[in-house]
Amino acid sequence: MKVYVSYRYSCEGKVVPILNSIGRATQAGVELERKGIVAYVPHFDWLLAAVDGVDGKPSITLEQYYRHGIEWLKCCDALLLVDPEDYGPSKGVTAEVDYCLEHNIPVFTSIEDIPRKIPSCFGAAPCKSNCPTLKGCQEYRMLKYP
Repeated sequence: MKVYVSYRYSCEGKVVPILNSIGRATQAGVELERKGIVAYVPHFDWLLAAVDGVDGKPSITLEQYYRHGIEWLKCCDALLLVDPEDYGPSKGVTAEVDYCLEHNIPVFTSIEDIPRKIPSCFGAAPCKSNCPTLKGCQEYRMLKYP
């Protein structure tokens, strides 16, 4: 199981909040790994930004970073939304969650709620009574946005 960690990042260009965001996203990634789940933490893109701007002429645009994240999200089985309050104010988080909702990728707000495997029937409407999870999709507290 591969889970994309979604959390605010740019923080209006303020260094300390950016570093805090990288730390919080990384912490979530470590918690997922400890649970036996492969985590993708897009905040590690800071390495690209650090090298790209060494000459004072960064060539990777913010839009490219957003596209880069979505491309990795396509490879994941689910998304962990670390802070639901990021949906709306954060352009990147909002795009990631919206992509998941459009492509039937589960969105979780709690690491504890993430199963080891997403059932193949996920998103079936109505939920099947013979759900292999014995709980049904709704009991995973997956987010639904308007």
